[in-house]
Amino acid sequence: LAHVHARGLAHGDVSSRAVYVDARGRAKLADFRSARDVADAAAATYLPRRPGYVDAEACGDDDERVSDVYGLGVVALELLTGLEAVDFGKRPRALAARLGRRGA
Repeated sequence: LAHVHARGLAHGDVSSRAVYVDARGRAKLADFRSARDVADAAAATYLPRRPGYVDAEACGDDDERVSDVYGLGVVALELLTGLEAVDFGKRPRALAARLGRRGA
């Protein structure tokens, strides 16, 4: 991701579905269909993102690379917990049960 950002690009869809592990066990970022040049004002009008992997500021005029970093943080959270960060098919009580909490 740092390599992409250093070249002035935003990936635009950093999620667990866009990270693959190669034969040597190294994580690789893939699926650059939403990538764009952050300096290109015309491309800034719409950048689709996967729900749950985008920060609240993404709708503003902030640098899209910030949203990429946020998405990478969500991927790290999923790797550490073994759970999806956002599961739209579950209610809060069911999610709390998966996390071992009561009374949610």
